[in-house]
Amino acid sequence: MKYVANIDLSNKNNSHTLAYDFVDKVSAGRSLHILEVGCSSGYLGAALREAGHQVFGVEPCHEAAQVAAKVLDNVFEGCVQDFFSENPELKFDVVIFGDVLEHIADPNDVLELTRNYLTTSGVIVASVPNVAHICMRAMLLEGRWDYTDLGIMDRTHLRFFTKKTLINLFTESAYQVSDIVSTTLTPDNFETMFGENLDKDILRLLQLFVKNSESLDFQYVCLATPAENIAEAKVSNEERFGERLEVEQIYGISEAIRTFENKIIDQENKIEALNNLNKELCESVSWRITAPLRNIKSFSKRYVEKWRKMISFIYRFCQSEGGMDRVIRKAFNLYRRDGIKGLFRKFRLFLYHIQAEKFERNDYAEWVRRFDSIDKDARDSISSRINMMQEPPLISVVMPTYNPKPQWLKDAIESVQKQLYPHWELCIADDASTDPEVRSLLEKFALDDVRIKVVFRNENGHISAASNSALELATGDWIALMDHDDLLPEHALYYVADTIIRNPDAGVIYSDEDKVDEAGNRFSPHFKSDWNPELFFSQNYVSHLGVYKHTILKNIGGFRTGLEGSQDYDLLLRCLPYLNDEQIIHIPRVLYHWRVAEGSTALCSGEKSYTTEAGIKALRDYFVSQSKTVTVESGVVPNTYRVNYSVPYPEPLVSLIIPTRDCRDITETCVRSILTKSSYVNFEILILDNGSVESDTLDFFESIQKEDARVKVIRYDYPFNYSAINNFGVKHSKGEIIGLVNNDIEVISPEWLSEMVSHAIRPEIGCVGAKLYYSNDTLQHAGVILGVGGVAGHSHKYYEKSEVGYFSRLLLSQAVSAVTAACLLVRREVFEQVGGLDEVNLKVAFNDVDFCLKVREAGYRNVWATYAELYHHESISRGAEDTPEKIKRFNFETQFMKNKWGALLKNDPYYNPNLTIDHEDFSLAWSPRIL
Repeated sequence: MKYVANIDLSNKNNSHTLAYDFVDKVSAGRSLHILEVGCSSGYLGAALREAGHQVFGVEPCHEAAQVAAKVLDNVFEGCVQDFFSENPELKFDVVIFGDVLEHIADPNDVLELTRNYLTTSGVIVASVPNVAHICMRAMLLEGRWDYTDLGIMDRTHLRFFTKKTLINLFTESAYQVSDIVSTTLTPDNFETMFGENLDKDILRLLQLFVKNSESLDFQYVCLATPAENIAEAKVSNEERFGERLEVEQIYGISEAIRTFENKIIDQENKIEALNNLNKELCESVSWRITAPLRNIKSFSKRYVEKWRKMISFIYRFCQSEGGMDRVIRKAFNLYRRDGIKGLFRKFRLFLYHIQAEKFERNDYAEWVRRFDSIDKDARDSISSRINMMQEPPLISVVMPTYNPKPQWLKDAIESVQKQLYPHWELCIADDASTDPEVRSLLEKFALDDVRIKVVFRNENGHISAASNSALELATGDWIALMDHDDLLPEHALYYVADTIIRNPDAGVIYSDEDKVDEAGNRFSPHFKSDWNPELFFSQNYVSHLGVYKHTILKNIGGFRTGLEGSQDYDLLLRCLPYLNDEQIIHIPRVLYHWRVAEGSTALCSGEKSYTTEAGIKALRDYFVSQSKTVTVESGVVPNTYRVNYSVPYPEPLVSLIIPTRDCRDITETCVRSILTKSSYVNFEILILDNGSVESDTLDFFESIQKEDARVKVIRYDYPFNYSAINNFGVKHSKGEIIGLVNNDIEVISPEWLSEMVSHAIRPEIGCVGAKLYYSNDTLQHAGVILGVGGVAGHSHKYYEKSEVGYFSRLLLSQAVSAVTAACLLVRREVFEQVGGLDEVNLKVAFNDVDFCLKVREAGYRNVWATYAELYHHESISRGAEDTPEKIKRFNFETQFMKNKWGALLKNDPYYNPNLTIDHEDFSLAWSPRIL
């Protein structure tokens, strides 16, 4: 396949490295949302993902798209115009056109279209070959115009660029070119490059061309930002790259060099004079007398250097945390929660990081070295525990094969043979591979190891049929699914067996996973939620390593044909009727390495029409089998889904309870946005007035009740107690469904209430939360993670609206431990069952978290509904927690939560223990919270 490569980032004479450097410069330590147009096999995007960015790819070549999908977050197969039309809501911080614009008939149209999909600070990085390179000049002088498969004269090029015409292209598309760099291709001698018979006159002309620096530029890489209009772009680009300015700059540089040379001569003369003076001084009596003063100076200099390093580290730390404002906000929140002692405790930890001179939360290679590497002591311990197992289960590893790369197949099989747990069998069904080496390799393994069973199918039936053939060989009580080019770490089956023994009623077991490249480097770990039905119905997050009770697979008849691409997803969906939630067990360890290289059987996430449609069919069939009235459609990104639950007719009455005190502007915005923007109409709004005195506010209360009979104002003349106010409001409400709503909420999506009600009426669901944004379009709430910051924090807080989150979780409805009461729906019967909000111990903070945990404890699942979008202009009306009384109350409520819920706060089942609880960004935990 064309353009399969890896990036050597140490090679700066490479367009991909220069593009990578531009992205690195733009990111300033932040995680970016990147679109790579013409991603080919994904080698640039893979390097950017390793740097912590989220990378989407667009690639028209089917073969390349398949490879890229294994290393990028998502890949769309087709042209960029189609990608944009199918994903109108996506925004990107960086769009990369790596050697793409020369292939497009009208690149202006594409660039103008792209500006609509950039964030407010978004940029374009583009590279093109330079048609004015000396090679091209030589060909033209010789009367040749040869198209080739690669290079400047690639036969698929529709446009040709020089540095000037590239800048003109961006100017005409209303972009400012912030920077432009180049790679060079310099011949050692012209005869070698152009042949021994090159005309001497042509050779002399070429030697003259070399004096023009652009003749040796092989590719240009530029960084461009949108301008207001073409006129602004033209002025900016002419100032930066106009010929007049370039001449002036060259002249200025020459003058500066001459001035600098003169200064160097002067300095050398002065240094010589000072050396002579110093020699005389060191031999004097006064020099010896003043020695103590010089020691003080030396001591001070060392500490100045330490402070310089500290300042440098603080700057880099602030950049990595999203800027000084965000750091200050976090520090203030820490002060509010833990007081001055807690702040100093955190500061001492911060100083430790400075002394260590390292701060990289997502260095997965280092994390693996520290927390996921098996040494001799660990092997001995595992072997000892295996020997103590009284009835070790036999695990049948099922592996369908079809034309894998022989070396990768060998590696996959050997990774099973190297398992510390010996009680396994490997059942392989070859699906009529055409490569004879595959058959000979399988026959040799089967001959050498009796635990390896192989069947050779006579005709190719695809992965489902081949997997069923492998299943027929299995005799174990448990079936582990494995692709023919992936790897199991040596301890994988031990942890599976240990889990089986500890959970005798288990029916399905799954683990965390990561990816591994051809060089054996591990990356992109997926640390998963425990069993999460709503997340699973939105995405097959279970995936690898999947292990199934054999009897259940027999009951469902194994794999279904016709659902290739989502056959594993369909398999688990059809197992669910035979299981309860407690029988699906998650092992929070990386027990599967998914190979990401050309030839892997891992399916391409970018083949939207293939795998996504198969997943939709599997979901629809499942819900039909359960007699559930739902509709299923594709999600925002490939291989994700949106399940729409029906709302009964007539619609249940929803009581929206809004506590407030004065602040007419925000309260009116909240109420009117609900009244005018909500497609769901059967609701009542109860405004609970907690002592408003401003006439403007009171006038609004009077007028809004007259305008809309669904609005009612009720006085609550007691001290502020968020729990008590809402409990009071529930008592005065009529709705079957209760909605707790802050007065600083503003509706974005008209279907917000319909979406939340559709979940709230499901009998297994308790609380339902919404997707909330700050006024600046950064994320405020995407569900609550227990343990973050001590008690609880908000998932993905401060992420940009355009970002998809950890493994696309910002785009997927999912079960969570808790949601914020800033916008929360719950059935009245559930609210009353758990006794409402705790108005005695939790008057202000954490009452919603406590309420959700009580609901969960009562046997319901809490759900975050990603399609219910609203603004939350947080804490405008209540003010900051900055008085001694408020701090004391906050500390009491924090301690109350820790005493009541204990270890649960550090073991959120929907948040992996390998992820941090010091931050809200799903970065790695140092150390993991697992035994």
